[in-house]
Amino acid sequence: MSPIPQRKCQTCEKAIELMDGPILLIAPPPSAPSDDLKKSTFPARRGVGRIAIEHSANRSRAVRLQGHSPLKLLAPETASNAAMIYVSTFGGGLVAGDDIRLDLTAGPRSTTFLGTQSATKVYRSAGGQVCRQSLRATIAEDATLVVWPDPLIPFAGSDYQQEQSFDLHPAGSLILIDCQVAGRLARNERWAMH
Repeated sequence: MSPIPQRKCQTCEKAIELMDGPILLIAPPPSAPSDDLKKSTFPARRGVGRIAIEHSANRSRAVRLQGHSPLKLLAPETASNAAMIYVSTFGGGLVAGDDIRLDLTAGPRSTTFLGTQSATKVYRSAGGQVCRQSLRATIAEDATLVVWPDPLIPFAGSDYQQEQSFDLHPAGSLILIDCQVAGRLARNERWAMH
């Protein structure tokens, strides 16, 4: 039997075995939180993200894009003059105890689209634990922020809380579209969340 090829994970420097077929990667625990996170009362599975958008040379771009698991932030290069940011979570949804907190700053004259990679599933909550998601955005003068996530799909028995706050300059613009579906309708889960 030939040895399994290996390479190092760019995040944790551990060896990863490369095999044919499905691959299961188990992420290492996140690095130690910064001092400002140590002072907070987040639950164990927090995902903190920070995004800063600036406008220069006739384009808006992310100058800061930081996300901690289970939060994942994607900023693909596009032909658009707007910064395109997509939010995702590892595992494809939110589980009991997840606490996703995202701070976004849209600088003067910037244009930003903030969406999700796909619909956000909220899985059944165990033991009364709630999953939370919050967005805090600051929109500067002549900046435009479009927040348009794919729909939220709460599974039967899920507990979910969401908070959004926007500090909007009088000459700034915000377009907010937020929708939720009744659940997994094919499984007769109509508004069966807690």
